Amino acid sequence: MGKYRSAIVIVIATLVLGIGYYVSTSLLGSKEAVKHVEKNEEKEVIETWTPTDEASEVDEVIETQVETEFPEGITEAEVQDAIHSMSHSKVYASEKWSDLEPTQERIDQLLDAVKRDQNGLDYSDLYIGILEKWQVGDFSKAVSDHNKIWEIQGGTVGEATRLLTKEEEAEYRKERFNEF
Repeated sequence: MGKYRSAIVIVIATLVLGIGYYVSTSLLGSKEAVKHVEKNEEKEVIETWTPTDEASEVDEVIETQVETEFPEGITEAEVQDAIHSMSHSKVYASEKWSDLEPTQERIDQLLDAVKRDQNGLDYSDLYIGILEKWQVGDFSKAVSDHNKIWEIQGGTVGEATRLLTKEEEAEYRKERFNEF
């Protein structure tokens, strides 16, 4: 019985040491992976916020903002919703369910996002055409722009019928975007 007892102790000791080794290397491996990810995140932040010149700083900020509001891989529906919502401050429609202030920055960012992902968008030429007009402040065709997007989205209520007057647009912006 003494021989078996020694063998059992050796097997148990080996198992305990093996399990201990496995657990410690697994945990160490996870900690190293976390440290690696954290180092990479720190590196990205440093690269983002330490540009070599002023122009690249502006590019970095714009790129970060585009990625935030209009991420890479933007979908057809996201582009349509953004254009549709921005047009609401320019057009009269019986019903409006969404608002997005058409700021220069937002238009620029959306245009960049559409150009970046245009191969994955069925109507990229339409979006680029609309946004390039808006980018230079030309909203004269906003009724048509709104209705083209509205039709693609299957709209049945809320077709735009005319541009808002300057007074109506100012009132709309005051109500929706807190502008005075």
